[in-house]
Amino acid sequence: KNYLSSVTALPHIICMQETFLKPKRNFKLDNYIIIRRDRLTDNKGGVATCIRTDLNFKELARPVETECLVVEVLFNNLKIKVANVYNTPNNNINVAEYTSLLSGTGVVLTGDLNGHNPLWKSNKLDKTGQTLQDIFEATNSVVINTGQGTYQKAGGGMSVLDLTVTSSELALKANWSVLNSTLGSDHCPTFTVIGEQTDPEEEFS
Repeated sequence: KNYLSSVTALPHIICMQETFLKPKRNFKLDNYIIIRRDRLTDNKGGVATCIRTDLNFKELARPVETECLVVEVLFNNLKIKVANVYNTPNNNINVAEYTSLLSGTGVVLTGDLNGHNPLWKSNKLDKTGQTLQDIFEATNSVVINTGQGTYQKAGGGMSVLDLTVTSSELALKANWSVLNSTLGSDHCPTFTVIGEQTDPEEEFS
């Protein structure tokens, strides 16, 4: 079937990183309300969160240093906080801001974090990966990645740069998967489903 055949079949929330959008550039997506955080200091970066128009949500305070958008969405009386994050390569992680983002229950943090760690099946450990692991452990958060690559390296092969992390009580209810296509990017879209199973490869067929 066509995954985009009806509004109710659309993803509830779409998180995008490295949008390269600037304030004067308009961007619309049918059936979604779009919140943006454009990077003004150079031509790169930027994040956008698209929320389906039939959902009740509110935007929460944005971290100062971390390139991130945070929304709280109500699903059947369950509040879920979704943090959409882009961390540039070799950036110094703001530990306090990430800790705040991951504190509490009903949390989903997702994005391009550019950290390597065997915890999520990278073949090496770097400073960013170690810092993220320390934060995840301190906040009792769970990386729900399966180890499948998400980034197509220019020289061939895949890296795991895109992570999805949830509060512990959501982890057992979460299903994470990767669409086996970059759709013209160098990153493959990832899917997080809470409370039910789905196969994005089958849905997009």
